[in-house]
Amino acid sequence: MYKSIFIATDASKNALRAVKEVIHLNCTDIHVTLVYVKDARATRDSILHDEESISHKEKVLNALQESIDFLEDNDIRYEVKLLHGEVHEVLIEKMNNGNYDVAIIGRTGKSILKDLMIGSVSKKMIKAANIPVLVVN
Repeated sequence: MYKSIFIATDASKNALRAVKEVIHLNCTDIHVTLVYVKDARATRDSILHDEESISHKEKVLNALQESIDFLEDNDIRYEVKLLHGEVHEVLIEKMNNGNYDVAIIGRTGKSILKDLMIGSVSKKMIKAANIPVLVVN
């Protein structure tokens, strides 16, 4: 059924649940691409030095380690892409142009009503998707 799976991650617990959802798809010989996007707005007013950039990359990889461990423990092939830009724009571009069969995203609303809403990035991805999108609660 699904062979190539796109997972948008922010290294949160919701994103980890999205990674773990792969097991419930009951697919064999799959390849997962974990995509993390550093928000361009966070660095727009400052220039990152190489050391800061490397430090951020290490922090992200450490935060993603639980997801990576899960994939490795379940013999799931994967790759990690650490990107930079407007989060929703980069995720949508990569999701729609990456030859994926399905996207899995965590629901991460950041408003007061976060338990009732899907996050704005998730909503934008769902609206723009050319592939099925599974939203994990």
